[in-house]
Amino acid sequence: FEESLRIRMIVLGNNHVATATSLDNVGMIYRHLGKFTEALVQHEKSLRIKRSVLGNDHSDVAATLTNIGLVYLKQGKVSQALAQFEESVRIKRNNLGNNHPDVATALHNIGSLYQSQGRFSEALIQFEESLSIKSIVLGNNHLDVAATLNIVGLLYQRQGKSSEALVQFEESLRIKRGVLGDEHPDVATTLYNIGMIYKNLGKMSEALEQWEESLRIKRSVLGDNHPDVTATLNNVGIIYKDQGKLLESLAQFEESLRISRKVLGNNHPDVATALYNMGSVYLHQGKNSEALLQLEECLRIRRRVLGNDHLDVAATLNNIGKIYHSQGRFPGSLVQYQESLRIRRHVLGDDHPDVARTLNNVALVYRSLTGHKRPRQGEKT
Repeated sequence: FEESLRIRMIVLGNNHVATATSLDNVGMIYRHLGKFTEALVQHEKSLRIKRSVLGNDHSDVAATLTNIGLVYLKQGKVSQALAQFEESVRIKRNNLGNNHPDVATALHNIGSLYQSQGRFSEALIQFEESLSIKSIVLGNNHLDVAATLNIVGLLYQRQGKSSEALVQFEESLRIKRGVLGDEHPDVATTLYNIGMIYKNLGKMSEALEQWEESLRIKRSVLGDNHPDVTATLNNVGIIYKDQGKLLESLAQFEESLRISRKVLGNNHPDVATALYNMGSVYLHQGKNSEALLQLEECLRIRRRVLGNDHLDVAATLNNIGKIYHSQGRFPGSLVQYQESLRIRRHVLGDDHPDVARTLNNVALVYRSLTGHKRPRQGEKT
């Protein structure tokens, strides 16, 4: 591309559209190489030429604005990227109409930016319009439609609109099965998402059915030791635990831990998650010593990877506090609960239910310290 650019500059001059195209090509290469400053220089030169020769509202100008936006996005300059994408979509609407694939792509880019900023309602508007265009242009059985349905479903899920999310995921699943077949990782991912919705709706049996099918596909296609297998194992294990099937639950968590250690190393958050889940099962079984071993290693990893003020650290401290309390180690229990309380107040505020539960745990320990007695039957910490 650089040689093509050099020749075009010599033959056609610095202000020719073909030269601008070569500049864009070089810029895209720099972007893929991670050389964002150099990429930006090329694209801005291209934009100057295209605006000079073609005017401000040409589709080729919109294409270069998109390229500049993508570079800004890679640099983490979200506001600048958004400005480029919005100008690009305005030009594309004017030139191509509202129902063109390029407009859908531009809207998708804007939606992704809003999503990265946590502006989920605005993101949903962009993705839903993108979905509408893709359905018209590509048809209802295209994989791009399925992918956008999945994103829309995730946004609905984040807003707590589980029923709406389920509709999106099920339609995405229908398309993916029709195009890719039943044994594809993307099918497994959508089954996983549907399982999450059923869990949120309290339909645990239906959730388990989706996750077990997702797990079977992932094992078949990706192998038993793939990281994507571990998340599903954990979720299946949680359902089993909630159903009182503690041995089956523990087997899922142990398998998840084995894979995570092998693939990700000993200090990965996924290892900590599996350890936490195993500790929770041991706690339910009354095996406090085994639970403590898992939770202490979990806490070490989470402090190291997530920092001391993360809610996952608070949850782990809370469970360690439970064990110390049940063992009569009241001062140690108090230390764990108070640290958990500090984190939860800092992150969630004073009025969150988790803060209230932790305050209750602290109160129970103080009572035990005063009376030197274990919690009464039926009291929960």
